[in-house]
Amino acid sequence: MKEFATNPQPIIQTHYPLPKRYQFKKPWITAQSRKNHDMDVAMNRSTEAAFHRIIDALKQRLLESGKIYFERDFRHDKTHNCCAMHSFMTSSFYIYLECNIDYIYRVEFAFNNCPFESEIREMLKPYPLDRQAIEVQKQPDFHTFLMNVLNTQDACYIRSL
Repeated sequence: MKEFATNPQPIIQTHYPLPKRYQFKKPWITAQSRKNHDMDVAMNRSTEAAFHRIIDALKQRLLESGKIYFERDFRHDKTHNCCAMHSFMTSSFYIYLECNIDYIYRVEFAFNNCPFESEIREMLKPYPLDRQAIEVQKQPDFHTFLMNVLNTQDACYIRSL
């Protein structure tokens, strides 16, 4: 059981392989290749591009040197939530991109005394983030949520600038 706890994929793939017809594709893969849904595909691509622009702006302009942050790309990771695509978190800001089973991308974000809140909110105003982004409250509170993330995620996803 210890082997399973450290690396679950090899055991599952080796001992319990699923036939191709039963393997689940992540929703974002299907969302990008849907025929006759050009508007949804365009909106999803715009949502993802805007999401990454916010992260890039935070990394380049907003974060202080040496500040710790968590960033993880879940798109090809089959060990976590099938809807998760990307997550980024600092001690004052959280943003998360997912593709629901209805094949529409959605962004969650939260602030915790963020010194750049007004600048980030301005970046969240243009289409499609004005419709696709939702502000959430982390439970039980932002600091506890951040500590849980930092304690449970692999160290390779925790970085500093």
